[in-house]
Amino acid sequence: MAAPRFTGTPFIRAWNADDYGAAPVNWRVARHPRSGFIYIANNFGVLEFDGAAWRLISMPSEGPARTLTINNAGEIWVGGYDEVCVLQPNAKGEIIPIDALRNLPEKERTFGQLLHCLATPEGVYFASAIKLLLFRPDGTVKTWPLDLRINGMWWQQDRLHVSLGVDSLGQLTDTGIAILKKQPTAQDSESASAFRVLASRDQADGSTLLLTARGPYRWRGSGHPLEPISPSAAANFSGSSAITATFLADGRLAFGFLNEGLLFLDGEGNFISRLTRVHGLPSNRLEHIATDPEGGLWIAQRIGITRAQVDDGIVVHHTAQGLTGSPRSMHRLGSRLYIAHNEGGAWRDDATGQIHELTGLQSGLNTFLQVGDKLFATGTAIFEIMPDNSVQRRLSHVLTSLEALPSHPGFFIGGSTSGLWLFRFDGVNWHQVGKISTVPEGITSIYADEKGEVWCAPYSGRGAWRLRFGREPKPDVEAVFFGEAQGLPTVRRRDELRFCKLGGELLATTGQWVHRYDVATGRFLPMPITPGNTGPIAIATSSDGDMWWFLGSPEAQLARATVRDGKIELTRVAGGPITDLIANSIYYDDVTQSVWISGQGALVSVDLRWRASGTTPPLRAMVRRISTPTGETLYANSGLDPAPPLPPALDHRLNALRFSFAAPTQTIDYRGRTGTLYRTQLEGLDNDWTGWSTNHTREFTNLPYRNLVFHVQARELSGRVSADTSLEFTIQSPWWLSNYAVIGYAFTGALGFFGIVKLRTRALTRRAAELSVVINSRTEELATRNRELARLHKLEFSEKTAARLGEEKAQLEMLRYQLNPHFLYNALGSIRSLIHSRPDEADEMTTQLADFCRMTLTRGEGEGGTLATELRMISSYLDMERTRWRELLKTRIDAAPDTLTLRVPPFLLLPLVENAIKYGTRTSVETVEVVITVRRLDTSGVYLEVANTGRWVEPTGTRTPFSTGIGLDNLRERLQRYFPNAHEFAVNADAGWVRVSLKISSTENFKPMAEHA
Repeated sequence: MAAPRFTGTPFIRAWNADDYGAAPVNWRVARHPRSGFIYIANNFGVLEFDGAAWRLISMPSEGPARTLTINNAGEIWVGGYDEVCVLQPNAKGEIIPIDALRNLPEKERTFGQLLHCLATPEGVYFASAIKLLLFRPDGTVKTWPLDLRINGMWWQQDRLHVSLGVDSLGQLTDTGIAILKKQPTAQDSESASAFRVLASRDQADGSTLLLTARGPYRWRGSGHPLEPISPSAAANFSGSSAITATFLADGRLAFGFLNEGLLFLDGEGNFISRLTRVHGLPSNRLEHIATDPEGGLWIAQRIGITRAQVDDGIVVHHTAQGLTGSPRSMHRLGSRLYIAHNEGGAWRDDATGQIHELTGLQSGLNTFLQVGDKLFATGTAIFEIMPDNSVQRRLSHVLTSLEALPSHPGFFIGGSTSGLWLFRFDGVNWHQVGKISTVPEGITSIYADEKGEVWCAPYSGRGAWRLRFGREPKPDVEAVFFGEAQGLPTVRRRDELRFCKLGGELLATTGQWVHRYDVATGRFLPMPITPGNTGPIAIATSSDGDMWWFLGSPEAQLARATVRDGKIELTRVAGGPITDLIANSIYYDDVTQSVWISGQGALVSVDLRWRASGTTPPLRAMVRRISTPTGETLYANSGLDPAPPLPPALDHRLNALRFSFAAPTQTIDYRGRTGTLYRTQLEGLDNDWTGWSTNHTREFTNLPYRNLVFHVQARELSGRVSADTSLEFTIQSPWWLSNYAVIGYAFTGALGFFGIVKLRTRALTRRAAELSVVINSRTEELATRNRELARLHKLEFSEKTAARLGEEKAQLEMLRYQLNPHFLYNALGSIRSLIHSRPDEADEMTTQLADFCRMTLTRGEGEGGTLATELRMISSYLDMERTRWRELLKTRIDAAPDTLTLRVPPFLLLPLVENAIKYGTRTSVETVEVVITVRRLDTSGVYLEVANTGRWVEPTGTRTPFSTGIGLDNLRERLQRYFPNAHEFAVNADAGWVRVSLKISSTENFKPMAEHA
């Protein structure tokens, strides 16, 4: 596999002085092979990073740490100014500096600033400008004076080798450094930059590969020439020299420069790519680099500390490469990848990775469409992307999607918020054929196949449309709607329905589900998916037919989709770092063999050729520190095995503790954020684990005095979960809660208890005799009082019952006094309107009112009545109204004979008839018709309807001169009183009629007030 080119930005995480609390000047960086912690020599000491938090370890003199190395025993050696120390854990487990110069004579301890160090089988070497020091495993120290300044050290053929001055190599002997003049090369001259060895690795052929300031060289040792590993490698160092270098696990060579960022070469010395500020580095100035086993490159810089995920197939492309706006879709034409975004459009240079804006656009683009060798885009119009990367408007029409009709060359179908449109392209110009009249809503996505069948997803999210074009595409093409009845569920908000074909099946997909179209039944049926059961939020198809899905919640990931045995099988390609990415679309790029993901605010590419170069170490969670509220450390874990034990028992005053924990993993997401989560449980206090959280500390107060076990687990971005790490400890009980104290308390209490019982027993015996006499007399007295209370309770119950009945009668009487004046007021109003214009009719209506009042006012609300009585009263009322309205009012009563004997409350229909006439005369154009219908329901139920011509007038809820507002409210209250949960009251208006209906499921429950009493 070819090594990836950093034409994008690898995932980068950067820290500055505010993050790690020290001056931002960093000299050397190294990773501990056992703990996984990162150590950085800094102007204020040594920085330690455990994956969760930074800690500063001061030098013995509190001076700067200039260089450091870690030997095979896991010891961390640090050199500063006239000092060397070893970082080792103390009895509590905290790493502290131990002075390593104690065995060196006082006169040898002045050597200035140490600039280089190297851990070897012989011991650890340090070099300053004037002295070379060797710290052996047995504790002895040997020194050598230097005539030339050492600028690099490496181990080769069981000896220390050094680079010195400008162009000399040396080999350490018992007596000192033997100078070896390196063999001249085509690049060598006295004016060339110093030849420094920055890193080395033994090769299988016995040679050593040296990464130098002038590039990679191969050397077989003394007597052999230095050879550049390739002619092209030296060309990358002609203008400047590297100051740091390292070997990457995938075989690449990484070189860091003072002001030019990072250079990557393959194992043969060929150029791969550069990583600079343009690609996302905080600065081009580097001091030192080191790798970690998770594919990361740690970079010590003057302004801070940076980690770049350089061994990964996923990179991000953003403003560092020139991208503006939020990308929506992509398309490759020739050697250029085009990007549509919300502010316009852009194209990407494959060689440099830089993104350049298309010219001539003033608004964003939505999608691309290639027709032959021409590229078009949709937006506020149909645009053509010209060879000079300018944009020309071809047809003014706002579209969100545009697809070709494979079955009809030259014809295209486009969707917009206003509907679906048919277009024709004649090779030069675009023509609008017309709007698809059979699809009445806006369309988001379109899928067209070779047989002339088109599937469209509407903006509403409800269902889909299928079109079948015949011999010639026409706007009036037949359209069939598929909804829930045909198996298509409603799409959730912010999701989108898409169609595709996979394994010969037509699939309808959303982020929640996938359904296949069953031709036999004409329905969509659920399609099983494994693993998981969620659908894609974006789809791309490669040239060889492979389909790529970007899955959303609960974990965003890119997967390859295939159909096997009637179900969809997903093979995960990428996840973890893109878990939180919200994708707008994805695109498969044949040229780079990558899948491009256009997300909200990010453009990410996934190199499908990439394979991990090594095995990622298992994820390990650890308890890093236990401390008191005052900051005193009780326990610390340096990550070096074995971890120190806790004290057998903690004092009872230490029942408030702070636990710090970490997992030395460095994976980050596309935004440069770590995704490591932790959960904990304190066995003996917690019933279950806490939820997953980024918190790497937990505090407890008022801990119980008992044995406790603290558990912690970690989970990183890719979903790996660490084993359960536990730490057992005991909080000792105070002396007054000890077992001996409890036994003493029990013994003393028992003696006191028996003494008190004995004295109390004597007193109780004497008191019992006295109480016996009192109890006998009080028993008779209580029996007499109980009989009296029973009599009074019975009397009180009867009085309360009578009071409730009286209250019911009073409420019903109040309704009656509200009701009768209501009708009288309306009738008098009608007489008043006739008295001047038609006095004879007014006189007749007065007589009818008198008869009506005699009929109604002599009946009380508490009296029973039949429908026959109620209808006679209604007839009398209608006589009065016909006198007033004459030929403008037509009435009819249609009552089934078997309903006339049913008992109902009085004045049941009168408010409805009154409203029908009042509002019917206001809203009808000419004659008002009022029809009263009465029908039987089952054995004792009845259906009543009052209908009038006109239109419905919504009640305002306020009284007016034309309405007291009592009638309908009074009627609803009476219905609820007499027929609770046994009636339905409804108003419907259609075809020029207003119908007020009342269904009473049973009239047998109605009882007049007289019967209640």
